Amino acid sequence: MAWFKMDDGFAFHPKTLAAGNAAAGAFARMGTWSSDQLTEGHIPTVQARLIASPRELKTLAEVGYLHKPGDRCHCLTERPEGALVVPADWSGYWLHDFLEYNPTRAKVLAERARATERQRRARDASKQRQLDKEAANVTA
Repeated sequence: MAWFKMDDGFAFHPKTLAAGNAAAGAFARMGTWSSDQLTEGHIPTVQARLIASPRELKTLAEVGYLHKPGDRCHCLTERPEGALVVPADWSGYWLHDFLEYNPTRAKVLAERARATERQRRARDASKQRQLDKEAANVTA
């Protein structure tokens, strides 16, 4: 499971206050959805409209929390190594600076693979200890 990281000053940031509670809540939901789905901040139009009203989407774009097609921003062009490339003809929305605070899809998948391997080794070691214990009881 990936976690969506938000600044602890988000609640009273001027952008949040300007956006209002409903739009701020929609932003938080979009961020958690993106982290869960490993989209690196991309929110397809269909998903965005399930989460937020057109007015909330417009407000989030106006205050700078959300990018819509045609927007230009460093966070859409200067992506970290291994990050998804933002296509020139993208659709939907992108969360501003998502990858400044959240890991790339590649990093999350690599960490999951390491965790899976650690768990496999731990289970194998536990099974071996149990077999060794049973063998010691049989020979005793």
